[in-house]
Order: sequence, then C-alpha cells, then structure tokens
Amino acid sequence: ARSAQLMGLGLAGRLEEGMALSGELPVPAQATVGELDALLGRGLLRLWADDLAGAHDDLLGLLAVSAGGSAPFQLLVATALAQTEYRLGRWDEAAAHAELGASTADDLGQVWLASYAHAVATLVPAARGEWEWAGTHVRAARAACGQDNAAAQVSTAAAEALLATARCDHEVAITALMPLTKGNLSDEPAAALWRTILADALVLAGRLEEAEAALVPCELLALDRERRGVLAAAASARAGLYAARHEPVEAESAYQVALEHSAKIDTPFEEARIRLAYGTFLRRRGRRSAAAEQLEAAQLTLSRLGALPYLEQCDLELGASGRAVLRPQDTARLGLTPQEHTVAVLISRGLTNRQAARKLVLSVKTVEYHLSHIYTKLGITSRTALIGRLSDLGE
Repeated sequence: ARSAQLMGLGLAGRLEEGMALSGELPVPAQATVGELDALLGRGLLRLWADDLAGAHDDLLGLLAVSAGGSAPFQLLVATALAQTEYRLGRWDEAAAHAELGASTADDLGQVWLASYAHAVATLVPAARGEWEWAGTHVRAARAACGQDNAAAQVSTAAAEALLATARCDHEVAITALMPLTKGNLSDEPAAALWRTILADALVLAGRLEEAEAALVPCELLALDRERRGVLAAAASARAGLYAARHEPVEAESAYQVALEHSAKIDTPFEEARIRLAYGTFLRRRGRRSAAAEQLEAAQLTLSRLGALPYLEQCDLELGASGRAVLRPQDTARLGLTPQEHTVAVLISRGLTNRQAARKLVLSVKTVEYHLSHIYTKLGITSRTALIGRLSDLGE
C-alpha cells in the first residue's frame, strides 16, 4: 500500500522524499482507491512535518469518503485527523474523531492499531482533566499493546506520560517512558516527541543528567531536519533544564527560542504551555510584570481549550504575580457567554478589534458583534468602562 510506503519513509526521517513520491493527487471525492491510500500517507507526512493545515485538508477530505474503505483505513484517517485537530487546538472535533477511531478499532477488531487509536483518544480528556475517561483509554491502549508492536509501545507510553504530566505526577511519566530509551525505535523527531516529555519530567524530578541524555539526541535531529514542533518542545525542555541548573540567562534565551519556533506553526496548546513555563520562571525570578504578560497570554488559550489542569496552574502563577484572575464563570454572572468573556478580556487588555480577531481566529466583524453585545449586557459604552467593570469583578 502506498500509505505504508510513505509512512515508512516518514518514520525513517525521509519526509521530503515521501512528499515527492506522493506526487500530485486529486481531491478525495475524485480519487481512486490507490490515490486515497496515497492521500492518507501524505496526510500523515504533513502532520509529522508540521504542515498542519495541509494535513487537515487531506484527512478531513478522506473522512468524508472513508466509510467505503477498509477498517484500518477508516481508523487511521479518523485517528490521524484527531491528532491534527488536537495540535491545531480544535479539541471538540479532535475528541469526536478520536472516539470514532477508538470505536472503529474495538468494533472491527483492529488489535494491531488499537493502542494507537486509544492513545490518541487520551489526548483531549487528559489535557482537560477528565481523568476517568482518559484513564479508560490508557488502559485500553495498554491492553492492546503487543510486545512486538513498537509503534503501539511508543503511542501507549506517550499517552500514559501525557496523562501523568497533566496530573503533575512526573515519576509516573518517567516510569512510562524510560523503557523506550532502551529500544531500537524510529529516530524521526516527530515520532520521538516522547523524548521531550521525558526530559521535562526528569527535570521536574531533579534528575538533570538523565534529562540531558534524553534531550540531546532529539535536539540534534530536530535541528538537522527542521521539525519546528519538536524544536519548540525541546527548547522549552532545555530552558527548564537551564533553570534547574541556576543558569537564568541561558534559560530565558531558550524560552524565547521555543516561542520563536512555536510562532512558525499553529499549535495553540503547546505555545500556551511554553508561555506558562516561561511565565512561571519569570515570576520566580521576581519579574512579576513580565511574568504576567506570558501567563495572561497562556490563560486565554488554556481557557478557550478547557485545559483545566494547566489553567489552574496558570491562575495560581498569575495570582502570585499580583494579577487578578478572571474566569468565564465570573463574567457569566453578568450574562456574558464564554466567547464574549474572551473578547472582553482581550479588549480590556488594550488589544484593538483587529488584534483580538487575529488572536481568536475570528473576523473583525465577529469581534465587533461580540463587543456590541458585551456593551449592551454591561450597560456601558466605552472600553474604559469595560476595564472598570472587569476590574471590579477581579477584586
């Protein structure tokens, strides 16, 4: 199958060769069976290469025609689409498509791919603090994970570690991932992102030499192959390592590098996590104003995504930075919807309508529409009055 060939090239670190081999392909609705298979392979290559918009286009188009395909094809399309949407911050869609992939694995007996499907289905509930549901998927992934299935071992261990990370249980994350360091696994950075998760956990557990050993191979390969998502995660992990070694200048530089890489791809959650870590570092250095700038940016994204464990951490850091923490439930008492809450907070922080629209991926007219409703509900007519009303709530 062409998808298997393209995935093999991707896992070998030959993404560009795989993309060239996929060639020109029609839209899914006009594709032959062989071309649909190639589109799946190309969608996965684009996901690993951080071309998330291209991956989304390929995989969403395939989902519409996948019902006539084989069970593995249906599963891979839904699950890869869920991964893409998770990274793009479209979590409701990601959760729905991940559940589709996991149920396809279970209902149609796709044991070989079940660990992958359930691991991906762990992502959104873990990040949202839905512990029971996330744990159900982790257990299902582990139950289906065969000793001779390296891909299943990686995806299952990564899911266990991400759930443990969200729960701040770093030793559990280390226990899940450490066995992977002894295996002969793909060194493609996009497939070995678990190394940055492991490095973060090792730093937080105080095991700095082991963190260095986990991080260096990933950094070198990601730099050589220009994998922006991995470079951003690795730079953030490196920053945490510098901070733990009491090297603040190097740590700050690494956080800034992480944000520079993140700015080149559309991964809101990962960027928010970098800003949360950076803001925490700045607050601990006594730079409360600079910390609040990073933390407030993180807070908006985490609130929109519903990433409650991380949002709680962010709120604690903001409070420690001397900033009032305003949550959607606070403005709900004034009749504002969650979307209106986010618009109100951005405008109160001095953003123009255009800047707020860009940050929220909305049109300017939509922001203006929300703002007019906010003014009406609050009985105000100016931005100054809006700042005053929100300040009153935060006291």
